[in-house]
Amino acid sequence: MNSGAQDKALGVDKNFKFRNAYLLFVVAVSLLLLYFLREEAFQAFNFPGGSGPMRPMLMYRLTFIMGTTCIYIFSYTRDWHFEKIALITFAMVLSHLAFDLINIYSFNDVHIPAKVMVAILIRLGFLYCLLLNALRCDRSPAMPRHFLT
Repeated sequence: MNSGAQDKALGVDKNFKFRNAYLLFVVAVSLLLLYFLREEAFQAFNFPGGSGPMRPMLMYRLTFIMGTTCIYIFSYTRDWHFEKIALITFAMVLSHLAFDLINIYSFNDVHIPAKVMVAILIRLGFLYCLLLNALRCDRSPAMPRHFLT
């Protein structure tokens, strides 16, 4: 039997690599924005005084994103409790989006700018990919596996 027929017979989800590539791209862009372009990331929110009071929160968010990404990648590549880690990661990202909606987006004085709406839509796509990976973890590629293959 060829490889494609084996994948179909086993029910392997071929879209894991595309979802993982999207997740990794969004994480990389977020880390670059939070680390190098802090003012640019907060410019659209019209905070009085810029991001000065938010700097400690940015560093905590940066550390949290890096740590969560490392655990998620390790869990996926080593098949180390991936079912649980994927659901926990989805729940954490969903709660972060909800907290941001309550704490940041709702206090904006003016209408929500287009850049912020695009960021929210990207985060919703990120959540969708995490949810699909968590729900279809039993159909993930066979071991040994890499994050983008």
